[in-house]
Amino acid sequence: MSINDMLRGWDMTLYFYTGIVLILNFTFSLIDSQFPQSMVDMKFILNTSLYDISLTSMLATMTINFGPVLGLLYKYGNRQLITVLVLLTMALANTAIPFTTHISQLFVIEFFYGCTFGAWSSVVNVWIIELWQHRCTQVLFICQLLVGLGSVLGAVLTSQYLTTDKQLLNSDHGLNIRNDVRLAKVYERRTTLEVPFVMTGATHTLCKGNGI
Repeated sequence: MSINDMLRGWDMTLYFYTGIVLILNFTFSLIDSQFPQSMVDMKFILNTSLYDISLTSMLATMTINFGPVLGLLYKYGNRQLITVLVLLTMALANTAIPFTTHISQLFVIEFFYGCTFGAWSSVVNVWIIELWQHRCTQVLFICQLLVGLGSVLGAVLTSQYLTTDKQLLNSDHGLNIRNDVRLAKVYERRTTLEVPFVMTGATHTLCKGNGI
């Protein structure tokens, strides 16, 4: 059998949409691994405690449970349009993290991020099962493999732009640093941390725009 005969026997649309879903799941895991890595820097940027920063992450984890409820909208609306809105909200929420100036803003961002995280996590598996049906096992395995790979690469990328806790060894709030010096260091940390968040957010948005 020639290659052309083999290609004619394949449903190229099936492979195309599967590839798009896998790429989106990979870029999704890239952005999902960033905030935990940057908690210490965000503590300094927002002049708060690590406890408060951790609460925002806990809020995101709790609101993930709203995702499947949000996924019910797929029954009543255009699936592609809803998915675009979900992924766009997720990318914008994650990208906005280093731009926040108050802990309350971070809570709002993590709320929306958690909801969209849960919605995407529920719909991606349903899509793969619908596309591949009884042959979905291998594709689901590849999907989760890409999630793991993206989580590692996202953490490695973000770690290159972290200042961590080097200058906060004596104080949880950085009170031992003069205010003018602290503001200068906040600006430095913020602008440095913006780079990986914007990079992954743009990558996720571009993949979404080209794929769905």
